[in-house]
Amino acid sequence: MQFDKRTLLASLLIVLVFVFIQSNFYERLYGRLFGRAVPAAPATTKSATPVDSTAAPAFTPDAGDTLVSAPPSRADDWQKEKQLERAVVVETPLYRGVLSTLGGTIKEWQFKKYSYHNGAPIVIVQQGSDNLAVILPGETDSLNTSQYNFDCKDAAIQLQTGEKRTLVFEREIAPGRRVRKTYEFSADDYTIGLRLELENVNDLVAGYNYSLRWQSGLATTEPSLKTDMTEARAYTSIGEDILDLDVGDKPHKELKEDERDIAWAATRTKYFTCALVPGSQLARGVVLSGSSTYVPSQEAHLKSYQMDLKMPLTRQSATVHDFKVYLGPIDYDRLEALGIQRLMNLGWSIIRPFSWMVLKSLQWMHNFVPNYGIVIIIFAFLIKIILHPLTKKTNESMKQMQVLQPKMKELQEKYSKDAQRLNEEMMKLYREYGVNPLGGCLPLLLQMPLLFAMFTVFGATIEFRQAPFVGWIQDLSAPDTIFHLPFSLPLYGNQVALLPLLMGITMFIQQKMSITDPKQKAMIYLMPIMFTLMFNNFPSGLNLYYALFNVLSILQQKYMTKPPENLEERRKKMKELAQMKRGGLHAALSRKRLMKK
Repeated sequence: MQFDKRTLLASLLIVLVFVFIQSNFYERLYGRLFGRAVPAAPATTKSATPVDSTAAPAFTPDAGDTLVSAPPSRADDWQKEKQLERAVVVETPLYRGVLSTLGGTIKEWQFKKYSYHNGAPIVIVQQGSDNLAVILPGETDSLNTSQYNFDCKDAAIQLQTGEKRTLVFEREIAPGRRVRKTYEFSADDYTIGLRLELENVNDLVAGYNYSLRWQSGLATTEPSLKTDMTEARAYTSIGEDILDLDVGDKPHKELKEDERDIAWAATRTKYFTCALVPGSQLARGVVLSGSSTYVPSQEAHLKSYQMDLKMPLTRQSATVHDFKVYLGPIDYDRLEALGIQRLMNLGWSIIRPFSWMVLKSLQWMHNFVPNYGIVIIIFAFLIKIILHPLTKKTNESMKQMQVLQPKMKELQEKYSKDAQRLNEEMMKLYREYGVNPLGGCLPLLLQMPLLFAMFTVFGATIEFRQAPFVGWIQDLSAPDTIFHLPFSLPLYGNQVALLPLLMGITMFIQQKMSITDPKQKAMIYLMPIMFTLMFNNFPSGLNLYYALFNVLSILQQKYMTKPPENLEERRKKMKELAQMKRGGLHAALSRKRLMKK
């Protein structure tokens, strides 16, 4: 036992030293004592964006990127075209959109049912340009139709529930060459219909494709830039494959697929997305480009993605293509209706069925219980009831292990210098008394997929964003922070959340009741400490579920587990069972009767 205490103390000291030397407090202290400068923020190629800015950084193409400009003959008229620009406003119960007559593109997009944490409505596109622009590639340059002022007879449209309206933007970009864009808006849907008609533009294009571009990316919406940008990526679907582009901390990164059938392309942040879905014909290529800007005050990178869908031109007649443009929340049901539900991160393939089951179960219960915190509590009770028979049997096995402890200790002392013989004798002891030493691991392993699924669902599902529970828990998708430390610790961060502490305490009690093997005593302390550090930054909904599940497990173990059998009686029973195994049907029936006793 003395050895175990020393081992435990050493392990705890190692963890504490590791945590301390990784903290920014240690870095500042070290700098003051030894005159070493605190590491500066990494250099970036772009200016940092203010922390509270909601606008995505403007995309700046690199040397290898396709540059777009007006044709030379119209370069002098660009300012005149820009002066003629006017805004066309679309109001629905779900959003307020501003389109520009320059190219009939999307300039601003504001959600009415989603807000920042200060209560202001989210503006997911701000001062955008070239969003849904048509690009006609030439021999040496490209013609960007968003540099032409299109005709549109409407100045604003307003839709009531159940209504649909269309907006038409049209422009003759050269004699006899015309581009027409027809938008269809629905009051009850974030999906926009778009029909593109290109007449006699073939001789303006080098090659067989034109591009539909989304330029401005999406604005960040969450108070923690790092959390929001963790999921920020661009995606495309090619056959059964989903390819993704994460720019990471690089200034620019690109993913290009030519002469491939593209079902859709999308860019997303943690909770919102913009997806381009060709309807009448698949795209024949895609270019995804990402740019990244470092924000020193948040120690995170602000990412923005551009998408170019390459669409085939029709040579003998006008080109007409239909698209679905989704600009809204990452809502599984809405994405599934468009066939782009794989855009939602439900975890690894082995976890996705569990995540889907958890998501659908919670959504179904929310139809009857309006508070998602109470839904989580009910869900924890249901999972505990489902797993009850398994955990009950496991707890009984662990109790039996506790009774065996004196005999195990005798063997450890007797064969302390012969490890192989000790293992053989221990296995013989387990067989003799019918005890499985690994029985306690099984319920934990069975819960792991569910735990991963809960982590995924609570971290990425729009339903839990800003969903309140009680008191200080006003957002089940975020940590339930009660105050901040003046320094940051590795794994833990600088925020102190209450539910992870409760989860760690309940885990410690449960571990202390479960673990009886002296060799595993250190795990009683190390596991709760590690889980508390890791879970401190996890969604409060997940911590609520896990803490409550631990409490239910403690109660189950204390009050619903049968006391262990007398050792000699159990040994006798195991011996009789072993003899019956060698018998026939009659022996099997006798064994069954014996097991019922």
